[in-house]
Amino acid sequence: MIPHQQTFRLFVAMELSPGGKLRLKRVQKELAPRCPDVRWTGDEQLHLTVRFIGDAPVGHVEAIARELTACAAAAEPFDMAVEGVGCFPAAGRVRVVWAGVKEEGGVLLPLAEAIDAGLTRLGYPSDGKPFRPHVTLGRVKEDRSRGELRGVIEAAGLSPSMECVDELVLIASDLSSRGPRYSVISTHALGGECG
Repeated sequence: MIPHQQTFRLFVAMELSPGGKLRLKRVQKELAPRCPDVRWTGDEQLHLTVRFIGDAPVGHVEAIARELTACAAAAEPFDMAVEGVGCFPAAGRVRVVWAGVKEEGGVLLPLAEAIDAGLTRLGYPSDGKPFRPHVTLGRVKEDRSRGELRGVIEAAGLSPSMECVDELVLIASDLSSRGPRYSVISTHALGGECG
């Protein structure tokens, strides 16, 4: 259901299973005592962002949803492994703590590229950064740990866990002092079934 407002802050995502989210919450809980400066992502916000769109007028939402339906229908469902923990940027002060995502079937990257191209045609160009699939576990406002935080995070283990991806989700993010609140605007089924 679309909330009543003039513009939306939108992004395209792939949701994780309840079991997958629970597994990542355990990793956060293990890291939290040694990572006091990290603001951990809430359960409802654990997902794989495929493409950030940004602010879009309410009148554009239908066209964006149609584009996502077309992209999703052209891609087969696939399995991806959520594994490993790391940081962005690759060196220096930590800004983001993430869980890695790997997919060997060759579906995820072409799907992300198709979505990017479609949204660019609609007037929402990408930021030009390469697509690095990950699930954000937490954010750091200011890393003053002099490398300790990075060391703790990179030493953490997360063995592979498989997730079946069979749909895209268009999400509106409402920013507030308590953090972002997400509303699902539409879902878009990938063609076929998970193997």
